[in-house]
Amino acid sequence: MAPASIHQQFWFSHFEDFELRYNADVVSEFQRLATHRRWKESSKTYRKHHRACFEPPPSFITVPPPTAPISFNSFFNVVGFNYEPTATVEANFERLAKNQGWKQHTDEYRFFREQAYDSEFNEHFGDNKLAAWQEFCGELGVTIIPSSITQCKKTIQTMRVNIINLLEHRRNPSAVPLLRFNNYKAFRKYTKKHIYPKACAKKNEFLKTLLRRI
Repeated sequence: MAPASIHQQFWFSHFEDFELRYNADVVSEFQRLATHRRWKESSKTYRKHHRACFEPPPSFITVPPPTAPISFNSFFNVVGFNYEPTATVEANFERLAKNQGWKQHTDEYRFFREQAYDSEFNEHFGDNKLAAWQEFCGELGVTIIPSSITQCKKTIQTMRVNIINLLEHRRNPSAVPLLRFNNYKAFRKYTKKHIYPKACAKKNEFLKTLLRRI
């Protein structure tokens, strides 16, 4: 038994009236979808969708399902692709997207970009506990560290920090300085060029506090 891979999750995402259970066995989930859609096992429709679900692109090696934290490097474990650990997340993903034929502004491109940043996030952010929030505040330059999670959140929500810059800084602090913007226009201009997937940020309490309207 195995949960849906990243490619299979992307395939399931096309059926908006079906909610995939990420921890469930992918075979049982496919059968549940087939029942929901009334695909008979003997039909061409059933066989077509079965092939689409269980025969992913041959160039993409199996990626660990995101029900558990996955290594950023493992996401790029693709035949014919050389992951560059010193390059930025964006640079590596753009090269991978070109390698795999994922066109910008498509659902496929957005889905895999979100998965790439999800895996990067899992490597760098800890549990939703006070000590982690206080450490986060310190990293962002807060001088008087709050004594509660609520106060930590309120303090962070007054700051302007780009999430992608934060992640790149955590990956390589000596090469990538953390940018703290006092000027809204400068922050907006920078963020327009470095947009973190909103869906990823909204799923996490830490990153959600850094979301700003631009």
